[in-house]
Amino acid sequence: MKKTIAMALVTLSLFGVEANAASVIRTAPVTAKAPAGIANRGLRCVGQNFGKKAVPIFAEVVYADGTVTFSDTVMVEPQNTAYVQSIYGGAGFRYCRFTVSNKTTVKGWLEVEDDGATSFVLEAK
Repeated sequence: MKKTIAMALVTLSLFGVEANAASVIRTAPVTAKAPAGIANRGLRCVGQNFGKKAVPIFAEVVYADGTVTFSDTVMVEPQNTAYVQSIYGGAGFRYCRFTVSNKTTVKGWLEVEDDGATSFVLEAK
């Protein structure tokens, strides 16, 4: 986990964001297994930039035990939203963890999609 956060801070510093200004926010975990009556479940880590400058958002899909399954960094333009990571299917609980330059102007959430429709959204705090 320390290695992952260090990589995120290096990534942010490459984009001109001071490492000490970075914040880590995360969602609550949700099961990746589709409930009865649902054929396909997808989980998405989504980031949104409410600021005035483009910012990098580093997102990770994390198992409840802390194991990172996917990670990526995307540049998000002002007033825009980006799907940073998506997974479909599987078992166990997962959550999204974000490293952002400013948790006041950059928000993240986990979006759950069941059979192509958004079922619910969990905000990262």
